[in-house]
Amino acid sequence: MNGSMYRPVAVLLDGPVDLTEAELPNDTDEIAYRTEAEALRHAEQQAMRWVHDRTGTGQAQF
Repeated sequence: MNGSMYRPVAVLLDGPVDLTEAELPNDTDEIAYRTEAEALRHAEQQAMRWVHDRTGTGQAQF
């Protein structure tokens, strides 16, 4: 976001040939984190929940 805050962004790549990118919607009110590592961890967890909700049992508990 700026020099002191980071926003997690999870991007969905769709299609094996023509890759289309789309950002996953924010899943929390916390849209800014103090460190890049915190933002990255949140984006990774968001991506795992998104996949799990669509392919697993829908529990999405991490």
